[in-house]
Amino acid sequence: MKRLIYSLFGTMVFTLILTACGTPSGGPQTWLDWPLDDSTHPLEPLTLQAHASDEDGIGLFEYYANDTLLFKIDADGSRLGEAIAEWAPAEPGVYKIDVRAIDTSGNTGSNATAVITVDGKSNFDESVQITDVECSDGLAVNVDINIIAPDGIVSYSVFSTWVAAEVGESFTKPLPGNINKRVQLVEPYTDDMVRNHQIGLKVEIDGAPTPRYAYAFEPNNLCPGHYQAPVVVPPPGPTAPLATAHTNANCRGGPGIDYAVITSLSEGQSAAIVGRSTDSSWWVLDPGIGGEICWISGTVVDVTGEITGVAVISAPPLPAEPPVADEPPVVIEPLAPVDTTPPSFFSTGVSPDLILTEGGGCPSYKRTITLAAAISDESGLSSVIADWYIGGAESGQVTLSEGGLGYWATIGPVNTVGAMEVYITARDTFGNVSESDTLYVTVNNCIE
Repeated sequence: MKRLIYSLFGTMVFTLILTACGTPSGGPQTWLDWPLDDSTHPLEPLTLQAHASDEDGIGLFEYYANDTLLFKIDADGSRLGEAIAEWAPAEPGVYKIDVRAIDTSGNTGSNATAVITVDGKSNFDESVQITDVECSDGLAVNVDINIIAPDGIVSYSVFSTWVAAEVGESFTKPLPGNINKRVQLVEPYTDDMVRNHQIGLKVEIDGAPTPRYAYAFEPNNLCPGHYQAPVVVPPPGPTAPLATAHTNANCRGGPGIDYAVITSLSEGQSAAIVGRSTDSSWWVLDPGIGGEICWISGTVVDVTGEITGVAVISAPPLPAEPPVADEPPVVIEPLAPVDTTPPSFFSTGVSPDLILTEGGGCPSYKRTITLAAAISDESGLSSVIADWYIGGAESGQVTLSEGGLGYWATIGPVNTVGAMEVYITARDTFGNVSESDTLYVTVNNCIE
């Protein structure tokens, strides 16, 4: 039976095509597999088959006959896509069949074209008819059929040309010569595209070389309840700005150490950012102490979230100094030495340097990598963090834990094919920062 099918090619031929075709910005490359150019076909339903390739993934196929849109067929966003449709020409003639693909970034590729001839011969027969189509409960459709075949009816099937739904019967001799009945077709799922739903009848007649067909549309072209709009998830809104202390730090009444301490943030503690100094070297926080705000230096916190709209706040006046009384001389103790040397990386590495994306198949390949680093610092390390990304499609961050002779972390599984780049940032207890060289890991898909 001919019907609409959405699928991806899984053969070695298409795997070779996948490695050779598709452009990242010029739109998909499309092939029309059937019908062939300069071919002749009877006046009956004709299968249209095409595939396309694009680095950004295939999002949609469009079929045209003589520049009139026939079908829009969604693809699943994979690099290689296929779309098969069934088209019933209205009358004999010469038709120009075009198909084009649109990638997930909205780029449209060039058309693939075939010019075909539909002659006056037909496998339709007035003795094979769909006399009525009626919507029933849920996803059911009642279809009245009438078949007259004196040579005997071998089988019949009623099907939907849009979804995988079929019902029918096969017979043994003595074969019936007439069937006039109502059958119920149940479509297994709702359609997420508003389009005409066509019902087909296929009849195998004893001694006939080809089947006979009849077609009819559902009432109003689509039964109630058979369409369900796709769920559109709105993009996430901007994230509120936060300051997270990477060491124990004071939050003061103004931007400087001459202001009194209002409260403190412990290492890892966060507070909402409600303002900033003119040069953004100090952040104004709401630490959650009865609405009172305080100022903290940008050197002791990590800032996350959207800071574009954070307002500039003027510094409050310094408190008046009390009158100086006769006091004994102040003994100034020497300051403790300040460490200004960043951490040192002795070695870094990843194992293995080739993994596969998350999913089944290829059980002998790893889905995760182990990241290791040997780092030294005289004052001690406060954090060791690894950032990774694969192009602009997928990224993440992990914290390395100390163990054995160094620091360790696991990355993966991931969902994106490409070159994963990893770099490690080490911070000591005085805020000195050092960054490793970039490490590279190849991420492939499973190909059994």
